[in-house]
Amino acid sequence: MITLLSLIEKYDITASCEQDYYPEFPEMFPAGTTHWTVTLCFGRRRLTTEYHVGPWHQYVPTAEEVLSGLMLDASCAMDNDSFEEWCVMFGYSPALKTSRELYKGCVATERKVRKFLGDHVVEFFQSQY
Repeated sequence: MITLLSLIEKYDITASCEQDYYPEFPEMFPAGTTHWTVTLCFGRRRLTTEYHVGPWHQYVPTAEEVLSGLMLDASCAMDNDSFEEWCVMFGYSPALKTSRELYKGCVATERKVRKFLGDHVVEFFQSQY
C-alpha cells in the first residue's frame, strides 16, 4: 500500500515552520504546548495552517504530520453528508453552537486540502495516512 510519506516524497511536498504562533484560544492547550505556523508547499500551491505540539513532545513538525492531521480533519467532513450525521458520528449535540463551529472547521479544512492537492487528492486520500 502507498503511504502518505511516499507521496510526499514523490511530489516533493515540503513544510516550513515558524514557532511562536499564539493560538486564538490558549486555554484549549496544556501549558508548555508549542505553537507553529506551518506552510506546506506543493509545486506552486501553498497551504498555511496552525499546528500544536503538546508539552510532552518538543520537535519541529514535519510535512507528513501536518498533512496527515489536515487530511484526518478533512475526512471527518467528507465521510458525513450533513451536519446532523457528523454530530451523530462524533457524539456532538446539534443544538450547540460549538458543534456547528467544529463542523464548519472540518468542512473548511476539506476545501483547503482539496485545493492544495488538486488533481492528486484521491491518490492522497487512498494512501495510508
